[in-house]
Amino acid sequence: MGPFELMDMVGLDVIDFIAQATYDETGTEADRPHPAITELVGQGRLGRKTGRGWYSY
Repeated sequence: MGPFELMDMVGLDVIDFIAQATYDETGTEADRPHPAITELVGQGRLGRKTGRGWYSY
């Protein structure tokens, strides 16, 4: 399993939330949520739980 499939399994909303919480704590730009993930979450593409994320299920 690669990193994109793993993110879909965990849930892109969870990945985005973790990155945002980390960024809020550190203020480090490298910890900011990636815009591609934030965009997918905004489109409702959360991974396996919605049937679509990086991949379609």
